Amino acid sequence: MKSTFRERLLEAMEMRGMKAADLARISGLSKAQISQYVNGHHEARQKPLHQLAAALCVDESWLMGCDVPAERNDEPDADLLADEEKAMLWLIHSVPKEVQRDILGVIQVLLELPAEDRKKYLEKLKNLKNFENLKNLRNQEPKNPQLF
Repeated sequence: MKSTFRERLLEAMEMRGMKAADLARISGLSKAQISQYVNGHHEARQKPLHQLAAALCVDESWLMGCDVPAERNDEPDADLLADEEKAMLWLIHSVPKEVQRDILGVIQVLLELPAEDRKKYLEKLKNLKNFENLKNLRNQEPKNPQLF
């Protein structure tokens, strides 16, 4: 039996560990729109469907309820990406999925900070790479789990 848009949306949100507010922020859709979709009052049309699928990293047809794999099979066109974007994609694909979620969570938190605070935290992160024994720290439990 074909799944409904609402069922697939909720499933994708659960797969990605996203709440409605996260999905609204990442997709660019309003919280009210997301609420309408999550509660089954409306189904997304073409543009919002694309935004949702991209934010959730799922196939649009799957999200609509079709019997196709959930994972997106469209790789970004490397010619259209800046070198920094290519590097970020390579890095994110080089780590396990659970680590990817953690990294994306850190990025989301940083993006939610006011610009001045974000700048300060990023500066602190940049300075971490200057530690002489950083390689040794990778294999040890941190003595102080608080980064800042």
